[in-house]
Amino acid sequence: MPNDKIINDESLDDKIMITPPDPILEEPIIIEAPESIVEEPIIIEPPEEINESLPSIDQVEIVETKQEKPKKSIREMDAKGFFHLVTSIFLYSIMAILGIIFIMFVAYFVDQKIGQAKGQSRAPLFGAYVIISESMVPKINVNDAVITMRVSEKHIHKNDIITFLSKDIETMGTPITHRVVGIVYEDKDNKKVLGYRTKGDNNNTQDFALIKPDEVLGKVYLRLPKVGYLQSFLTKPSGWLLLIVLPCFLIIGNDIYKIVKKTKEE
Repeated sequence: MPNDKIINDESLDDKIMITPPDPILEEPIIIEAPESIVEEPIIIEPPEEINESLPSIDQVEIVETKQEKPKKSIREMDAKGFFHLVTSIFLYSIMAILGIIFIMFVAYFVDQKIGQAKGQSRAPLFGAYVIISESMVPKINVNDAVITMRVSEKHIHKNDIITFLSKDIETMGTPITHRVVGIVYEDKDNKKVLGYRTKGDNNNTQDFALIKPDEVLGKVYLRLPKVGYLQSFLTKPSGWLLLIVLPCFLIIGNDIYKIVKKTKEE
């Protein structure tokens, strides 16, 4: 090689060839990275701009979290809360009963208007009657209420309980609730006339007269135990005042007290 130099050394028997290293490249080597790992440039804002974008202490809204009070069980409830619970349940029950009565009244009114328009005289679509005798004990007791619905002849069968107008001399025209124990057909004017033989479960004998379909007020579908006591009590001014007016005032007063107390605390 042209750059090789020969060094003479008398102490050496052989001649040694020394080759100098390749010259260092002055231009840097550029290696292109794959497109998949090329990322967008990251712009770092100066610290002053970052601090200006952050809210100051005055602008930070401090929200206080109120811990909800655990609901008390019935055992842990005080006398005042227990009284409020009882009166509320009782009042809502009364309101529910009054709502049912109102719906039945509206249905009765509309049904009667439709019957008058058709020239028909018919029993109410729904009826509610309080039992005042022991003739149906133990199935239906005294002061129980029964809810009836007007049905056609084909929907009344043996063992059904119906409410009808009495034909007895002593109770003429009074609603009676008895069980159908037989369905018979009487010959009248060369025609078969349908009649229901009825009897009270607690009576020893059947009712004397047959009940015609147009004398049936309705078929019993529901029994409400002891509602008669409530009805009797509510018909008195003292009962209305004690069971309706007084609980309403107590509940409203208690709610007003809670609102005033909460307003003062805030």
